[in-house]
Amino acid sequence: MPNRNREEEKKSISALERWLQEHGCDVKVKSEPNDPPDFWIEIDGETFAAEVTQIKRENVPKAYDWYCKLLKDLKGKASSLPGYYSLDVAGEPEIPKPGSQERKQIIANALQYIDYTKNMNSYDSEPLWGSGGPGILITKRSSSPSGIFLNHYRAERKTRTQEEMQNLLQERVDNKKAKMEKVDCSKKILLLYNSDGFCTYNIAREVFHKINGYDCFHSIFWIGQSGECRRLAY
Repeated sequence: MPNRNREEEKKSISALERWLQEHGCDVKVKSEPNDPPDFWIEIDGETFAAEVTQIKRENVPKAYDWYCKLLKDLKGKASSLPGYYSLDVAGEPEIPKPGSQERKQIIANALQYIDYTKNMNSYDSEPLWGSGGPGILITKRSSSPSGIFLNHYRAERKTRTQEEMQNLLQERVDNKKAKMEKVDCSKKILLLYNSDGFCTYNIAREVFHKINGYDCFHSIFWIGQSGECRRLAY
């Protein structure tokens, strides 16, 4: 069975490599068998030690697997994804059973939205399931990159989500800071892989200035489930 953590590490470093190349950098990546770090990355002739960590809650909602399968089905049924989309989960909606007509309708509505917005840079959210309260929505965020990710948030508890995110980020930074002290390299990069989609890049960015000790890293990047890469700190 494939090692999920290793797959996410490879996905994260590939996303960073693409981001750097898009910004005109010459990049060479080498996997490190004796972790830490996870990878060595040469950027324009300079060597960096790169470490990947998951952003994932310990107690992931049971519905998470259902949403992941829904995303997989959408990717499989869409001939292409003409832009960057999010499947937004507000609150804790009751979800249809697998194989039910309601679930099939969610997929049909999502595909119709994707087709309608294919030539647009972005578009407002449309409900796929539920209305006026907990529910599932789809949003076109931008015309690129191509992908769709899970955005599981609690709109009525944004403050709590921010607190959860701050605590989780602090724990991850502290853990990787201690781990990377063993690495003989002055320039270190931390990649935060958004594993369960409970939070967005924007919320992470809002709370990141409250995190202590992150300045030991040269750069910190946020990696989304669809492979998008965004810089959080430099």
